[in-house]
Amino acid sequence: MGTTITTLNTWHDPPIMISLLHRWRLSKAIRTLDSDEPVHLTLGNLYIFPELSGLGFAVTSVIMIIGFLNFAINPAILMGCLLGSLLWVSLIHTHRNLLGLQVRAAPVTPVFAGDPAHIGLWIRESGRRPRYGLSLKVPLVRVSSTPVDLAAGAHGLISVPIPTSRRGLLQPGRLTLVSHYPLGLMRVWTHAKLAQPILVYPRPEARAVYPQSREGHSRYGEQGPGTQGDDFTGLTPWQPGDSPKSVHWKASVQQSSLVVKRFGGSIPEKNWLRWEDAGLSEREAVLSRLCRWVLDAEAGQTPYGLEIPGVTIIPGHGLDHARRCLEALALFPGS
Repeated sequence: MGTTITTLNTWHDPPIMISLLHRWRLSKAIRTLDSDEPVHLTLGNLYIFPELSGLGFAVTSVIMIIGFLNFAINPAILMGCLLGSLLWVSLIHTHRNLLGLQVRAAPVTPVFAGDPAHIGLWIRESGRRPRYGLSLKVPLVRVSSTPVDLAAGAHGLISVPIPTSRRGLLQPGRLTLVSHYPLGLMRVWTHAKLAQPILVYPRPEARAVYPQSREGHSRYGEQGPGTQGDDFTGLTPWQPGDSPKSVHWKASVQQSSLVVKRFGGSIPEKNWLRWEDAGLSEREAVLSRLCRWVLDAEAGQTPYGLEIPGVTIIPGHGLDHARRCLEALALFPGS
C-alpha cells in the first residue's frame, strides 16, 4: 500500500486580511499525491518569515539609517545599508534552499506500543546546487530531526522518531520541512501531512504464559500431512503459509509452478490462539499475551490460527500471516 501525503501551506500568525486571502488560496493549493509521485516545492507551497533575530536585525538597520541621516554620518549610514542588504540576501538564499526540491513520504513500518515509530520524507535535489540544514519537525509531539545536508543532484531521507504509548492507528499530524540556512535570520518552510496513519501493534507480554490445555491435542492439535516430519509423502502445489525451505525447486522448474515437499510422521500441531485461553480479564493484557503467542508461534514455524471476538484467521505461518494476526490485534475495538 503506497503512502500518500497531503501538502498543506499556512502562514505563521498572519494578519487578518492575509489570513482571509490564505483561506481562499488554501482551498486551491491542497494536493494528495502517491508516494511514487513526489511533491515539487515551488513558489506556491513555500513560505518564509523572519526569525526574531532577523526582525531585530531589520529594526537595527532601519534605526541606524534613519538616526544617522539626521547627523549626516555617512559611514554609519553605509553600515546600516550594509546590514539591510545582508538581510535581503539572507532572505533570497534561505528561500532558494528549499525551492525546487522534490518531496515524497517515506513508507512507515508498523511498530509495537512503546517503541518509537520513525516517520520521514524522502527529499531529492533535482537542480545543480547543494542544500544545507534541512530539518523535519512534528509540532504535535514537539520533536525535530537532525539537520541534513544534500549534495547537488543527491537524495536523502529525513526522519523523526515519534513516541508511541498504545496500540491502534497513530496519526502524527502535521510535518514541517524547514530550513534557516545560511544565517539563521530567516525561516522557510512547507507543511506535509501523512494520509496513511502509523499502525501500532500491542506490546507483547514479556514472558510467554501458555494455558494448560495447550499441551493436549484434543483442542489445539490437527494431525495430517505437513511440511515437517520424517517420512516423505509426495509433492503438492504450494499454498500460502508454506515455508520457502519446503519448496522443491527442481520439480518446480520442470512443472512451471511451485510445488512443496510433504512429509508424514512427527508433525507439529496447528495451534489455535484463542481469546478465552489467555486466562485474563483485562482487554489490553489479553491482547498483549496473544501478541506474544503470535510471535512465538511464528518463530517456531508452527502453523497457527487466531480467534478473537469478531475475527477468525485460519491457521498458517509466514510474515504475511503474522502481519494479519498482529494487525487484527492492533485494530481490536476499544483502544
